[in-house]
Amino acid sequence: MNDPSHDATKSGLPSPISTPTPPHSDWPDDLAVVVLLPDTLLAGGIPALGESLAALGARPARVRSVRLDPGHAAAFYRGRPRSKSSEKGRRFGSILTRNLFALDSSLVVLLRQHTDPAEEGSLSRRLHDLKGPSAYLQLRPDSLRALSRTSDRCLSLVHTPDDAEDAAATAALFFDTPPATAGADPLAACADEAWSVVEDCRSLLPVSFDTSRYAIVACSLLRCVALSLADGTPRPPAGLDRLLQARRTLAGWLGEKPATAPAEERARFDRLADDLGRPGPALATTVAPEYAAAVHALLALPEYDLEWADFVVAEFTRHGLHLNDFEIHALSTLMTFFDD
Repeated sequence: MNDPSHDATKSGLPSPISTPTPPHSDWPDDLAVVVLLPDTLLAGGIPALGESLAALGARPARVRSVRLDPGHAAAFYRGRPRSKSSEKGRRFGSILTRNLFALDSSLVVLLRQHTDPAEEGSLSRRLHDLKGPSAYLQLRPDSLRALSRTSDRCLSLVHTPDDAEDAAATAALFFDTPPATAGADPLAACADEAWSVVEDCRSLLPVSFDTSRYAIVACSLLRCVALSLADGTPRPPAGLDRLLQARRTLAGWLGEKPATAPAEERARFDRLADDLGRPGPALATTVAPEYAAAVHALLALPEYDLEWADFVVAEFTRHGLHLNDFEIHALSTLMTFFDD
């Protein structure tokens, strides 16, 4: 098998724990960080959270996909107990938090204030207050965590820093450059679709008899495109236009009803690949460098086989993009038997 990494750039990201923490005095009042945990992503809760965060006048500015681990938890809580008020939380919280982190990727979202706040104080502090208690029997009706009927201490939808100092420390774990100015936010080009882009950063393969055989490829490509739009990197107009168009194309294809006849559905997928390969910058050269090799492999239809699928899964895993067992099996089966 030809290694697709020979044809597309692969670059690692810095260790999430090694980045120095900036002084909290440098953290602007109009920025905040929220970590969307796996239970939010798997339950499709991003649109509802986005609507609630709009009440703060906050919009997403940057996003990173991360597979959280115990090291992140230690950094989040600075070695303090996961639960401040529950004896069982102190005893079992670290175990259950580790299990939650292992369910899927999490999305770290940098938020920016875009309207004058109705209340005084930093966006970080107001976000923390909006989050609400994690204990189910103490849920506050107007809180973020009350959006889920299953929200509980270690199934708690979001993590937010307590204040500006915590926000600066959390941001330093995941973003290796200072926060962009408002005018430089690439997500600003998505206007009112910004939270839809965040949702696409974990484009889940639907589990349904009506899901297209080829949807796993479209979902995986959409995820790489959305994360590239949301990574905070300034892009030339041609590259930004290619990413925006690719996102519209992929989302539109996934929103269509699959054809019943296998030959017709294959033709529909071939048209998608042709649309993504239209004249202009190649998609693999316009996504973020860490996703380039996976995008190249996903679009190299003649090369599809099981090893090719294993390569895509490995690339996703290496860069914090978890695929669940069903998604891995769907991708492996499609690429192995693509022409059967």
